[in-house]
Amino acid sequence: MNRGELKAMMAELFRCDVNEIQDTTGPGDVTGWDSLGHVALMMELQNRLGVHIPVEDALEIASVSDLVRILDRIGSDVN
Repeated sequence: MNRGELKAMMAELFRCDVNEIQDTTGPGDVTGWDSLGHVALMMELQNRLGVHIPVEDALEIASVSDLVRILDRIGSDVN
């Protein structure tokens, strides 16, 4: 999955325009990225990418950039 595909998936999940999803976008910046949206995002990523995102890592995500860094660290290269 590339960064554009990640942002498109997030926009679909949060029901917003893809242009609202920037590298600096974080929970609370987009309608739908609240605590339940965050859980839904983690589940969707795990299903699509076939990876496990540890809870500790999921709690560290404060922006799309953080999410990309964590996905890279657990072996799902997002370029």
